[in-house]
This record gives sequence, C-alpha cells and structure tokens, in this order.
Amino acid sequence: MVQGVKQILSRYGRLHWSEYGAKFLGTACNLFVVLNAVIFNFGKGLSMKAFIPDKGTRLLITALLFAGGGSLFAISPLGKLSGSHLNLSVSINN
Repeated sequence: MVQGVKQILSRYGRLHWSEYGAKFLGTACNLFVVLNAVIFNFGKGLSMKAFIPDKGTRLLITALLFAGGGSLFAISPLGKLSGSHLNLSVSINN
C-alpha cells in the first residue's frame, strides 16, 4: 500500500490540497444554494407557492439560482484556484 502511494506521488508530484479544498468548498456551497432554493420553492407548507403560483416560474428561479451560483464560484478566487471545476471526478482525473 505504501509503495503504491509513493509511486503515485513520484509520478504526479505533490498533492494539491489547497486546490482540492477549494473544489470541495465550491461544490458544498453550490449544493447548499441549490438545495435551499429547491426546498424554498417547492417545499410543502412554505409560502413561496402563494407568492409565485406558477410552478414553471418557480422552476426557472431555481435554475437561475443554480446557474448563478456556479458562475459566481467560477469567477471567485476559489474558482480560479481550483480551475473552476465543480465536478471532483473531472478535476482528479486531470
């Protein structure tokens, strides 16, 4: 096991913990924003349905929050550090 880790480290150099942390934080923030938007817009017993009765409009608001959150992460300092990849499997395979 240790020999395998040494081979990986010798092949790829050092591990980039700050970049991995930035990717993790960006993914966590994006999930937080999107899940809260979905719960706020479509949760039972919440008053958003009274404010915006059309389900399509609420879905559009949720999609815009998702796209806006991802775009804001991409232009933030964390996005520049991590290469703006929110999908960790893409980042680790690079």
